[in-house]
Amino acid sequence: MLAVDKKPVQGQSMPCFRQVRFLMNTFVKVVIYEDDSAKAERAMNYAFDEMKRLEAMMSRFQPDSQVFLINQSAGQAESVRVSPEVMSVLEESIRISRLTQGAFDITIAPLMNLWSSVSALGRFPIGAELNDVLPLVNYQAIKIDRIDQTVRLPDKGIAIDLGGIGKGYAIDRVIFILKSAGIKDALIDVGGNICVMGDAPSEKGWSIGIQHPLNETQVVAAINLGNEAMATSGGYERFFTVNNRKLCHIINPSDGNPVHNNVLSVSIISGSAILGDALSTAVFVLGVEKGIALMDKFKDVEVVIIHRTQPLRARAGQPLLAGAGHGQSREDSSVFQAVCSEGLKGRINFRV
Repeated sequence: MLAVDKKPVQGQSMPCFRQVRFLMNTFVKVVIYEDDSAKAERAMNYAFDEMKRLEAMMSRFQPDSQVFLINQSAGQAESVRVSPEVMSVLEESIRISRLTQGAFDITIAPLMNLWSSVSALGRFPIGAELNDVLPLVNYQAIKIDRIDQTVRLPDKGIAIDLGGIGKGYAIDRVIFILKSAGIKDALIDVGGNICVMGDAPSEKGWSIGIQHPLNETQVVAAINLGNEAMATSGGYERFFTVNNRKLCHIINPSDGNPVHNNVLSVSIISGSAILGDALSTAVFVLGVEKGIALMDKFKDVEVVIIHRTQPLRARAGQPLLAGAGHGQSREDSSVFQAVCSEGLKGRINFRV
């Protein structure tokens, strides 16, 4: 799908250029504010070309990608030579896995494959199937040789999936591309992972909404972002379906099951899209209290967690702000609470 609007938005002094394309298994939107239409067009093409290049390199589904070749070689003695970019993403993935104690794990692919296959048959995985796959999910098994720039997965069946971090890396690269092309004001949205640069017209920074996890027509809160990224993970758009029951698509690496811990969505605000992308998944898996505690390990990173109502204790040195509302959907009418870190005080406006 390609939607292009190259006309200035009415009432704005600077022309707005928008394109939407389907890449990385999601919709990607790039918005640029720029007086020079030729400059904006070039920058837009550069941005999407970069995302295509990265997808061809890091998708586990494209037969010529480096990640596909790594997975295909699992259990073999030979290592796979990779580019510095893939090596960098793998190393950052492992670093975040260590800091999150495995709540984020790029070797989740075998579990994703299992749930996709059995849910397509209309059933849940049996215990024996989970027991066979769970030992394959272990980020510590990834063998990296930084000198030779090679990667090896020692056991057959281990597989890497960069879906929880690759979009963030792509966003960071697009921001670099746009800046290099002379663009100052822009927004990039990759499947709900957003990064902004400069200012939106007639305002300082950008006002970005967090979708109501139980009602897609509503916004729970709005946050003012300035040269920052916001990554959101939730179980309300993508899911496994078994017997008409929707199950969160985010799998807990520790037990092999879709996450079910009262968390509805997690948004991470950070200067780095790659970090926010991975942390939003980790916090979703960990839950409210452990997720908030995890934030102590990261500087200049903020979090918003929307969860079904449950007792919550603020940790010493980590004050919490909260807004409350009611989910109003066919499937869930539970009361929910939105909790955010203290650093967002004055920047977040709860709407419900």
